[in-house]
Amino acid sequence: MRYELLAMNLRETAKLGAVKAQVWAWRIENEYPEELRFAAEKWAENGQIPDIEIAEVTFDQVLRSTKASVTEAFELMYVLSRDPYAGTELFQDLILKDSLG
Repeated sequence: MRYELLAMNLRETAKLGAVKAQVWAWRIENEYPEELRFAAEKWAENGQIPDIEIAEVTFDQVLRSTKASVTEAFELMYVLSRDPYAGTELFQDLILKDSLG
């Protein structure tokens, strides 16, 4: 998907401003691994939450275990894909912080 179309879909689905949508679309298209990029594109097109797993953490786990929005969950999954150790540590920290209120 061309990033301009992705940016337009992100503006509608994620309610992002023009600049944030363009920058995030570029990042998805150029930096996200294939599985995560495909999931983000599908979510932006139709609003359905993807069923993906990276570093033994599922997208659903991120959403259920933290107070992350869908866009934040995608970013956490991106960190997990780039550095599984740091991403898992971040995920665990977010769970702890959310459980403590």
